[in-house]
Amino acid sequence: MTETESRLRYKKTFSRLGWLYAGLMLGVQALGAAVAVLGVLVWPQLAETGWFSWVVSYVPLYGVCAPLFFLLLKKAVPAQPAAREKTRLRPDEWLRLFLLMLGAVYAFNIVSQLITLAIGALKGGAVTNPLASVTEGSSLWANVLFGCVVAPVGEEFLFRWAPARLAPRYGTKAYLVFSASAFALYHANLSQMLYAFAVGWLLGAIYMRTGNLWHTISLHMGVNVMGMLAAPALAGAGTAGALAVSLIVYGSMIGALILWVRRPRAAYAPGEEPLPAHPVRTAASSAGMAAYIALCAVLTLLVTLM
Repeated sequence: MTETESRLRYKKTFSRLGWLYAGLMLGVQALGAAVAVLGVLVWPQLAETGWFSWVVSYVPLYGVCAPLFFLLLKKAVPAQPAAREKTRLRPDEWLRLFLLMLGAVYAFNIVSQLITLAIGALKGGAVTNPLASVTEGSSLWANVLFGCVVAPVGEEFLFRWAPARLAPRYGTKAYLVFSASAFALYHANLSQMLYAFAVGWLLGAIYMRTGNLWHTISLHMGVNVMGMLAAPALAGAGTAGALAVSLIVYGSMIGALILWVRRPRAAYAPGEEPLPAHPVRTAASSAGMAAYIALCAVLTLLVTLM
């Protein structure tokens, strides 16, 4: 295979993946709007419950769009057998990785808050955090089911398992960049995008290391439980609770920094096919990836300016 043929094949692979994720995003937005309208017209009682915001997003996503996504993925980018065997994390390893992820979430969340505060000052109004709006307006059990169970399971299949078929072809690093970027872009808001990229990279690295999706699902669940349930509950428990949240936030960031500094040097396994000279630029310039990036950028802009 010549260099030109290899580059075109690389670009075609990422374009197909980009179209799939763009279609997933567009389908969820369109069907979500339809479900919202039908819910108000046909079942107004549901529209007034704390479940409705989750239903509007997750019924179209996991009831229609995700199954179609996985069906098309088989033909668009056929999977190749992975050379690695599944390994298990020891409890202490899981806890260290959880601390690392939690610290990364809080650190990047602070940066995101500073960015959104600056934008809010320029536009004369606060920048909406869609996740906060949904969780604050939902019931406890809706947040537990959708935010802490359904979301981690579904997102790990969509953004860790599905793009893992890139690793045998183009190597671990190409997979990590794509997995983390696709995951961050899908959130389509500045409040979550930075820490979603960091968490996506870490979860992808864990999946590449262990080959075990349950580990990434359980870690993802842990982070969501802390962010959606534990921290808000503590924050609402008076001075002692607020102090506990501060200790968790700053303690996890310090712990994560220590773990990151002491981390072993990452070894990115190479793929079977060569990468082009500028792999990220080449992938991003493919038609499908350009469409996905543009769609997510438009949605992010709309959320920011609302």
